[in-house]
Amino acid sequence: MFFTESKLEARLRELSETRYRDAVPMERFSATEDEDGAIGARPPVTLPTFELKTGETWKGRDRYVWLSRTIDIPKEWADKTILGRFDFGETGGGNNDGFESLLYWNGSPFQGLDSNHQEVFLPEEAAGTRGADGYPPVVRARRRRETAREEAYGESR
Repeated sequence: MFFTESKLEARLRELSETRYRDAVPMERFSATEDEDGAIGARPPVTLPTFELKTGETWKGRDRYVWLSRTIDIPKEWADKTILGRFDFGETGGGNNDGFESLLYWNGSPFQGLDSNHQEVFLPEEAAGTRGADGYPPVVRARRRRETAREEAYGESR
């Protein structure tokens, strides 16, 4: 019974390493600011105007940024659960600031993301593909506070 809390913390750390295996970090994203911020906007057909790297931030309230990235999903991940984990920053108290975004897959809306919903389970047929049938995965992220941490991973488990 002694040190129960520290033993539990140690076990959780040990188990956390097995949750996401075969991680492929996505260290940079092509980015385009959506200055209009229109509701229901679709990914732009224009070329990206800048690049965001993991750990970089963008500032401003209610700013919309389209992030895209071509990824190669290993064919060895067939018959595994493939997911993307997107961490664009923390949501503050009351869940009324932070980020919210929408992931597009195959050019269509696929799943919403926020600090409480960071995992996206990709289609089973994604293994062995680049991007998503010619469309890179695209995320439209809306900042609701001043800064954001940005990082994302493709993983299998």
